Amino acid sequence: MRRVLPLSEQRTGTVRWSAGRKVRWYFGERFSPWLLEGVGALMQARRHQAALHLMLLGLEILSGFLEGRAPDEETFSAFADRYLGRAFGTAARGGRRPAAAAVLRRSFRRGFEDGCLAGPGVSIAERSRYACRLYSRVGLRVDIRAFHRAFVAACRRFADDAAGDYIIRQRFVRRFDQLVAAPRRRGRGGRGGGA
Repeated sequence: MRRVLPLSEQRTGTVRWSAGRKVRWYFGERFSPWLLEGVGALMQARRHQAALHLMLLGLEILSGFLEGRAPDEETFSAFADRYLGRAFGTAARGGRRPAAAAVLRRSFRRGFEDGCLAGPGVSIAERSRYACRLYSRVGLRVDIRAFHRAFVAACRRFADDAAGDYIIRQRFVRRFDQLVAAPRRRGRGGRGGGA
């Protein structure tokens, strides 16, 4: 029987992993199983609001890994511009691509602030001419199937870039070490505290 290490020992051990192993582990063991499969199941069950919410959460997480720091509106827009450019490219008139990404991020952040009682402030269509389009009167309209395809492709492209591009891999590892490898301090005075 295999001995399961306590979380603190697991985190300490991951510090010594190579950059490539961190990328493979994260996308193979962590990210893909819970997010991509979860979104796929929600799409199949036609729970589009929940699927969109989960996809936006995934984009927020990956944007932090792309920039090597805590995600924010700037990292989200940078990730959307780089990996979802086609989804937004024909969607917004007059070069308003970052505005569409900002609306997407704000909508899902507002959902968290409301305790997930209010859905994202985005209208969802199953079939539309554009994957994502910002209308002046209606707001942001998302073709959920096209957005899902763009999301999965963006996740795969980013995983490939994190494995193959030196600069992106270094940023990825910086964020990975911040989240996974660094021991979490709890309790008083910054010491590992009890329950």
